[in-house]
Amino acid sequence: MSEPQSVLFPTFGDNFLIQHAGNIIHDPKYALVELVANSWDAGAGEVRLSFPQHIGERLEIEDNGSGMTREEFAERWNALSYDRELTQGKLVEFPIGSGTRKRKPYGRNGIGRHAMFCFSDNYDIETIKDGYKTTAKILKSSGSLPFKIEIISHIPFEGHGTKLSADLNRNILTFQDVEKLLGSKFISNSDFSVYLNETKIVFENLTSYAKSWELSFGQEKIVISRFDSLSGRTSQQSGVAWWVNKRLVGNPSWEVDAEYLLDARTNTGKRLIYIVEV
Repeated sequence: MSEPQSVLFPTFGDNFLIQHAGNIIHDPKYALVELVANSWDAGAGEVRLSFPQHIGERLEIEDNGSGMTREEFAERWNALSYDRELTQGKLVEFPIGSGTRKRKPYGRNGIGRHAMFCFSDNYDIETIKDGYKTTAKILKSSGSLPFKIEIISHIPFEGHGTKLSADLNRNILTFQDVEKLLGSKFISNSDFSVYLNETKIVFENLTSYAKSWELSFGQEKIVISRFDSLSGRTSQQSGVAWWVNKRLVGNPSWEVDAEYLLDARTNTGKRLIYIVEV
């Protein structure tokens, strides 16, 4: 007599997300870079981070990027392995009316969306697109699901962008550490502004974190500044960035005149950014 057939479903242990997302959930420096990178990938021109200095206070990050429809949010946030290039293409999508330009995305597989779990076991999200705002709560879980998504509301709303928020339960960093970290990663592009606790992170305030050299060629001067973020998951935003009249030309890269100055796959290649002002 044959045994009755049954179907077994996988279960998820308490540490699944930590193993799946690695340093993004374990290390607050990686997590903060990923949170801002999510805004970069959404085509934002501005992102505002409120990072508290005491446990229990509210951590918030809000951008003016493209946002997501309810369907896009469900597709992207609910997938364990998300192929960004297959779904969204090779370049960043910008909000309608914000102009046309090329920007390479920071992320590829959607792991960065788990970064809020570095600071809390649950968080809230509000995302606005196409005349509607979708509000949801994300809760860390285990067993049949590694995390749960509860849709709270879906209402008519003008604008675009996304906001993540949570009560900070762990992994506090100082204002100076956050400023140095985010500045060294995102300062190279003048079209992307990062505000930390209502203060814009500007190049002039970061020079104390950088090592600089000034070269003279007759009447012309070139200033080279090197920033070290001390962390990095990818080489995006790393390499040599060329500034002309305080504006970025092209994209940061380790390739200069068809020669590679550094292997972008190395830890050093992911950490350093050189800004050359001409």
